[in-house]
Amino acid sequence: MRDLTVQLDDSLFNAANFYAVQHSTSINRIIQAHLAQLVSVKQPETDPLVCFSRGEMDRLEAMKALNIDYSTLLDKLGQRGLSRPSLPHNELEQMADMFVRVINEAPER
Repeated sequence: MRDLTVQLDDSLFNAANFYAVQHSTSINRIIQAHLAQLVSVKQPETDPLVCFSRGEMDRLEAMKALNIDYSTLLDKLGQRGLSRPSLPHNELEQMADMFVRVINEAPER
């Protein structure tokens, strides 16, 4: 990876920095993503919120990366319009099977 120096006027830098903080990212990541989009180069996602939402990162990793608790993590997902990750299909099936077994084995009232 190469280093690049960019000059920005103070108001643009301050606005970009504010945006980056609000979106749990950095100006560097914003510039990388924008340049990659301009030249159509696919960059791996590094935003912990996006990675968590996609199920690429578990909640503990996301919480640690963002230095926040779980309720704040969920709040930030909502603020960004990102969904909570769903469980993998096989885990959902196992949970459903267990639920059916518990219901079937429960004594009738």
